[in-house]
Amino acid sequence: MDNILYLNKNIYDYKYPIKYDINNAIKLKIFILHNYFIYLSIYLFIYLSIY
Repeated sequence: MDNILYLNKNIYDYKYPIKYDINNAIKLKIFILHNYFIYLSIYLFIYLSIY
């Protein structure tokens, strides 16, 4: 899995400039955090509705 990600990163760095890559990584991190908070709130809602 790590090898595939590494290979994709190399292809990505070859195609696009570094600035775009960093910008995309920040967007991805924000997206993952956003999803995490949505799942957390759903989990809390279910937990509170059970008890």
